[in-house]
Amino acid sequence: MSEKNDLPLFEERGFTLRVNGQPLELMLCSQGHWRELAVGFLRSQGRVDGMEDILSVRESEDGRAVDVSTARPLRPATILTERLEALRPFDRLADSDDALIRRLGQAIQQDAPFGRHRAVIVCGENEAMFDDAGRHNACDKAIGHAMMMGWPLKDCLLGTSGRLSLEMLGKAATSGIPLLFTLKYPSDLCLAYARRLNLRLIARAAGEHPVRMQ
Repeated sequence: MSEKNDLPLFEERGFTLRVNGQPLELMLCSQGHWRELAVGFLRSQGRVDGMEDILSVRESEDGRAVDVSTARPLRPATILTERLEALRPFDRLADSDDALIRRLGQAIQQDAPFGRHRAVIVCGENEAMFDDAGRHNACDKAIGHAMMMGWPLKDCLLGTSGRLSLEMLGKAATSGIPLLFTLKYPSDLCLAYARRLNLRLIARAAGEHPVRMQ
């Protein structure tokens, strides 16, 4: 086996997410947009219902923490499957525009940073893209940004460069986002719960014909 010490390495950093002064989670992620990551994480884990629960979000002066103050105690942490089974299904499958999905999928691919996944969130004429070493983090950054901008999550669609596991579906569903797409494919559990929740799921988004899995 050859040894190499000149291989490229992707950047990974970390910060402590503190809520109301108490450490909650060590967030391992890429640099940048940590406030959005903190807000999106709390929403996609079902710990807050929206920005109405959040009084303030700020990075600490030493750059090692993000402090979130909330208007009420966090909701208890729950097991992912229990959280999904407690959700009310969406009233109907979200409409999808193949041309829009394809454009967004191709935008995710273009000039992608080394060692990072990308996520894009769209609400009407508004859209924003984020990247992170973790595909989960990239999606949380996108969700947090939409919340902080006041975009209704029920009117958003979310896309990712990474595979769609059940956990990725859980982030969209828990946040109330009715359409999730990927450049790749979903897992069997992801598809099963998408059908259970009536959540639109699209694979191979950058291809000529995006595949509507659900």
